[in-house]
Amino acid sequence: MFRPGLHHTALVTTLLALGCSKPPEASAPAHDQPRGPGATLACQSTGKNEFETYGQRAFLAITKAVLRNVGAEMAAHGEANLGDSIPKLGTGVNPATVDNLAVFEGKVAAYFVWAYGGPTEIKYTDGAIYQGPQDMTAAHVGLNITSARTTTSRPASWSRR
Repeated sequence: MFRPGLHHTALVTTLLALGCSKPPEASAPAHDQPRGPGATLACQSTGKNEFETYGQRAFLAITKAVLRNVGAEMAAHGEANLGDSIPKLGTGVNPATVDNLAVFEGKVAAYFVWAYGGPTEIKYTDGAIYQGPQDMTAAHVGLNITSARTTTSRPASWSRR
């Protein structure tokens, strides 16, 4: 089974390693736009959420890095650690595998942006528009992923604003 916690852990680790000290990019969403659940989580060093601190470009780069790591893990160990969901992308074997890898990647990037305080939709590197607020239950149907595995806690370095 595919473990979304791996993606979340890589993203959080990358953000924390950056130190929450870079100034926000101009691509931060206007505060009147709907924002994801991470919008109220502030890095202690900046007082801003991760999207405001790093901007969309960082989240797109992180998504690419996470998926490269998933590919390397699949090449090194096959399905032993990540399960069989990645090889099923685009096959439609179950509802969660209808999207091909490119669409999956765009949706993951949009979800990360939204979840960490960004806008509800993004233009991804393929030029397509992807929606961030997705139904994670539906996204994982048929992958033997429990709700406990799709729920993660925030790092201690974040605070509510």
